Amino acid sequence: MSRSQGGWELQHSPYTVEGRIEGARRFALAAKSQTGWRRRVLITLGLLFPVGIAFGLGIMLVTAVVDWIL
Repeated sequence: MSRSQGGWELQHSPYTVEGRIEGARRFALAAKSQTGWRRRVLITLGLLFPVGIAFGLGIMLVTAVVDWIL
């Protein structure tokens, strides 16, 4: 008896690490298949998250160094 696989959302919750990785992979594949301005917009949106994390970590590092010096 075969079991229906369903969508990827049923196999990986978007709140787990596996679900987030699968969502990112699907986003990247969709951006890769686009052309022109749509591709640029998708790439920009995709970079907002890691750039935001790096910016936040940089601010935390500078704050920690300033607190350590003072």
